[in-house]
Amino acid sequence: MSEPQFESEAHSMHGPLTLARWHSYGFDEELIAKYRLRDISAAEAADLGFHSPSDGIYIEYPQDENSRIRYHRTGFQAQTDCGKYGQRPKTAPALYVPPPLAGCRELSEVSVPIVLLEGEFKAIALDVIANELATKIVPLAIGGVSSWQSAKLGWDLLPELAQIKWGGRTVYLAFDMDSTDNPNVSLALGKLFNKLSSKGAICKVLTWPLEEGKGLDDYLTSKGLPAEAWVEVVNRAQMPAHILTVLDMNRRFVYVEGEQKVFDTLNQRWVTVKSFGGEFFTEKFKVQTGVKNTPQGVAPTYTTYTNGSYWLQSSLRRAVAGLQFVPGGTQLVEEDAPFSDIKLRYLNTWRGWGIGLSSKVVKPAQGDVSPFYKFIQATFGHEDPRHADYLVRRLAWMFQQPLAKHPTWIYLIGAPMQGKSALIKLISSLVGQAYVSNIDEKAMQSSFSEWRAEKLLITLDDSSVQQRHAVQQLLKRLTTEEASQVEKKWQSQYTAPNYSTFFFAANGTEALIEHDDRRALVLEAMCPWNFAAGEWREFDVWRNSAEGKAALLHHFLYEVKLDSEFYDEKPPHTQARALVIETGFSSWDFFLHMLATLNGPLKWRSPAGDLIREWEPTVFTMDMLRVLFELKSSPGMTEKLAIKNGAMTSKLSRFGFRKAVPVNRTDSRGRLMVGDKQVTLWTNKTYWMNQDKDTYLAEYFKVLREYPELDSVMASKY
Repeated sequence: MSEPQFESEAHSMHGPLTLARWHSYGFDEELIAKYRLRDISAAEAADLGFHSPSDGIYIEYPQDENSRIRYHRTGFQAQTDCGKYGQRPKTAPALYVPPPLAGCRELSEVSVPIVLLEGEFKAIALDVIANELATKIVPLAIGGVSSWQSAKLGWDLLPELAQIKWGGRTVYLAFDMDSTDNPNVSLALGKLFNKLSSKGAICKVLTWPLEEGKGLDDYLTSKGLPAEAWVEVVNRAQMPAHILTVLDMNRRFVYVEGEQKVFDTLNQRWVTVKSFGGEFFTEKFKVQTGVKNTPQGVAPTYTTYTNGSYWLQSSLRRAVAGLQFVPGGTQLVEEDAPFSDIKLRYLNTWRGWGIGLSSKVVKPAQGDVSPFYKFIQATFGHEDPRHADYLVRRLAWMFQQPLAKHPTWIYLIGAPMQGKSALIKLISSLVGQAYVSNIDEKAMQSSFSEWRAEKLLITLDDSSVQQRHAVQQLLKRLTTEEASQVEKKWQSQYTAPNYSTFFFAANGTEALIEHDDRRALVLEAMCPWNFAAGEWREFDVWRNSAEGKAALLHHFLYEVKLDSEFYDEKPPHTQARALVIETGFSSWDFFLHMLATLNGPLKWRSPAGDLIREWEPTVFTMDMLRVLFELKSSPGMTEKLAIKNGAMTSKLSRFGFRKAVPVNRTDSRGRLMVGDKQVTLWTNKTYWMNQDKDTYLAEYFKVLREYPELDSVMASKY
């Protein structure tokens, strides 16, 4: 640096008292101006309101009320007369940012390290050195080892420090080396270390030999080669052993405040506080937690901890409000607290796609997915290629929209060795075995429902189902509800989000769906007839390879296009679906299905058997249906004709029929009365849903007039 040219004391900003000071710091005129430094006299300091004013160097802060003076006191005088620095009375401590760095981009870039020092001149000197070395760092200064907070003002961190983005940023703490043997300084340093670390900073303590410099700036300039000295001191930066222990334990454990327990993320299990602090991690060590006065002076006080007990009380421990399962989300999930501006943090227990027992995940990567498409088209697109296309899009939805439950579930039928299991195993490996439940009917109907907690794919072997109606009803509920009750052994019941896709396979055609279920994609697998042996071997090798799974996951996540209407798009009505429905029909079900889907008149033979009659029903009674059912049925049919009214009501509702209730009701209960007899009419014609009683009665009597045989049989039998 070139020597500054100083004027006489009477007219200069740089009087003779500070000449040596400027030289000692290596300042020239350019740097003095750059860092906005100037001489100040005792009289001017008094006018500005400084206590015990003296000549010195005025250090400008962004908020001028926080500006300080570096007095020209030395030695004994500096120790006994208000110290080396002056500050206006009743002003708060503040963070010093060298003027060239005020508002700089580096302050907001977490990739740029911050160096916290004692004293403004050390920050200035380090900034000068950093510029000479072309090293990206942000040197900041506090007035003293405890000036990063203010108990009087209730600040656990200075406002300027609180505004800095700390998460993931490296922070070097560079307190003067001549004070490190002071217990009060060590305690303050430890508290600052913990505070910044708790905000996500990666804190390290810089040390150097005291004989080579009191402050970091002294040490760097004394070495002659500041660049090499800076690299050396950074490489020597340390993190206290007990802090390293906490951070290492954070990789595996998290304290869940809502449960007051510790969650082991590696083994996915709970650990009680008592067990964690008393039985696990029992290695002992001492940590300075205070100071005490002794005849020999101030001495540190220590507390003995185990690794477990120290982690539990440490402000650096990983802690969350609770656990959540958010597939595809980040590790930490933030939510607004009810009736508050506070953000609550939750640990996401989802660990990635494809995770299995090895804790390895499948990472998406671009690659060849043609073996998959050949297999899908050959196996499930034989009836119509659009069916295979819908299947691919439905599978892609699981990965693109894991939090938006799709109402369609997948039902594969076909003889053994046709490709059903191959597809299920492939998709299961992408979802991750940790999030797949392979269940049977017993588990599905059990009061304990752990099998659906935190699951994305639920598979069922249809051959295990005996009580089909009960399973049908449960399936209808679980495929649509967004949350369900989960009950585990020895635990209280709780509500959990339902993200599951149901994926069932059957060798036969006995139905797990009802005729009116529009949410099932039913496909028949017919692989051997459409897939050459060489293509099958190619697919088999591909689906079991890491490259194949990575490529397919990437394809599902990023390349399959899903438009906004896909959620509401009904699955195609396949031949397999019709076959399954008809196979599952009882005689009554088949009759009502036929009646509900008539495109023309119903044909039936008169009771005498000599006349074929036709009728396109508008309104009818249950007794009419019983007569028609009997007349349409095959001889020797054993199904009970006199089905109870309650069961009949349920069947009619299931097939889309509704009671024809008059808009002008005949009594308070909405009954249609013929004399003293109640008549309940049913219809599936939209036009006939909301008529008056006279219209209904007219139509009813019209049917009886036109088909007297119905009336006569009803009168005799029902």
